[in-house]
Amino acid sequence: MRSLLTTALALAVAASVCQAQVRLPHFLSDHMVLQREVPVKIWGWAAPGEKVTVAFAGQTKTVAAGADGAWIVTLDPMTASSDGRTLVVSSAISNFKSEIRDVLVGEVWIGSGQSNMAWPLKFSDDGRDIPAAGGNKQIRLLRLRSIAAFTPQDDINNVWQECSETSLPNFSAVAYHFADSLQKELKVPVGFIQTSWGGTFIMPWTPPEGFKNVPALADVYKKVSAPAPASQPTTKPSQNDPCVVYNAMVHPLRHFAVRGAIWYQGEADVMNDDGMLYYEKMKALIAGWRGAWGQPDMPFYWVQLSPFYYSVVFKAMPGMTEYSLPKIWEAQTEAMKIPHTGMAVITDVGAVKNIHPPLKKPVGQRLALWALAKTYGRKVVYSGPTFKSMRIEGGRAAITFDHVGDGLQIRSAGVSPVQPKEHGRDAHATHGQDARATGDTHATKDLTCFEIAGADMKFVPAQAKIDGKDRVVVWSDKVPQPADVRFAWHEMAQPNLVNSAGLPACTFRTSR
Repeated sequence: MRSLLTTALALAVAASVCQAQVRLPHFLSDHMVLQREVPVKIWGWAAPGEKVTVAFAGQTKTVAAGADGAWIVTLDPMTASSDGRTLVVSSAISNFKSEIRDVLVGEVWIGSGQSNMAWPLKFSDDGRDIPAAGGNKQIRLLRLRSIAAFTPQDDINNVWQECSETSLPNFSAVAYHFADSLQKELKVPVGFIQTSWGGTFIMPWTPPEGFKNVPALADVYKKVSAPAPASQPTTKPSQNDPCVVYNAMVHPLRHFAVRGAIWYQGEADVMNDDGMLYYEKMKALIAGWRGAWGQPDMPFYWVQLSPFYYSVVFKAMPGMTEYSLPKIWEAQTEAMKIPHTGMAVITDVGAVKNIHPPLKKPVGQRLALWALAKTYGRKVVYSGPTFKSMRIEGGRAAITFDHVGDGLQIRSAGVSPVQPKEHGRDAHATHGQDARATGDTHATKDLTCFEIAGADMKFVPAQAKIDGKDRVVVWSDKVPQPADVRFAWHEMAQPNLVNSAGLPACTFRTSR
């Protein structure tokens, strides 16, 4: 009898162990890139108390799974390596062994947003040839499928891929050009995680805790932090409900070490006429992601939306005017007050009748300039001119700018060239020149898109000229006593003021 009981117990234990076999997230896969120079977490699930061992790059770490079966091993910081090595996860008790092959160590970034971040190489005018050529072999790609969930998820069924004719066509063009620029400058492998979904608003990408310290969104926080119902809702979540895309497409990644994030989104929120409320939503998004990764200074760089005639295409939307987009531009600019952030301006890249600018290379490269300068300490010109101050001198307004490089200039026709050259050195090499992207068909010697108003705030088109390295003088005979200036304050504005690096000036108005 005792023998039978012993045998039954042994079989029960064996079945339990078999059911609780060590499991890893699907995206901890062959070809992945681990972040250099920081502690790196490898995690998964097993039977409670089961000891799991992780071995990689000369390190061997063992940990016991917790009462809930979850386990995390933290590898010590590693230097960059282009050699594909094998990471081994094993457990003696369940006779488990998993080998993750061809693992590199370098820089890892995550990119998110809506359709312009998702826009693939195969559809971009300056990226169609890249897949056929095989791309940059030092870049690895993880592209997540679009999915939403009412509750935070721990896994998503996608795996890392090498650059190839198969993997590249559908990968984000902005993300690829960003990663390519970093890899060529830093000379280390770059892993890029693409988690994007066309047509989504900003709040679905935000975790509940992101809303907590943003008073303007207190009502949202109250809703999303309420206790979850005991049973799952029977309806599917809309991809535009707060938090639901974060739950499925960001939360599973929170343990995976990354250097920073890039963001290209806001077109959907223009249709809400969000204005400065979008700034509050960006505060929630950035704080939420930084909290999820436990990186309070996590670099976060985004793209200012390109010119597009929203008020014509979406004229049925309540409150939509030709100034709805400039108000979002203003909110995106205001968000740069958040530490360790930055914004790439692309007014010269957009096509006003195409919400998806056909050129993505300058977009990715300009985001990379921010990362190279602010994250990696390279001495490059990374921003176009930004408004600094205004002074009234007689009947004219003198506008002073920051980020002028070697001086303000007038852009000729086509896309401003972009390369990570050092400040004060030779001008950037030109590529991607295409007047179709800007609407410009000829060069001009006159500055465009300046307006001026008196105390009545009735703006009229203004004349403007560069007056020194960092100053523009603005005037109109119709406004003898100017009080305010605004620049590129229209949804179709494509101004021609740039700095010596060819980076376009940012939209502004001197008062709200």
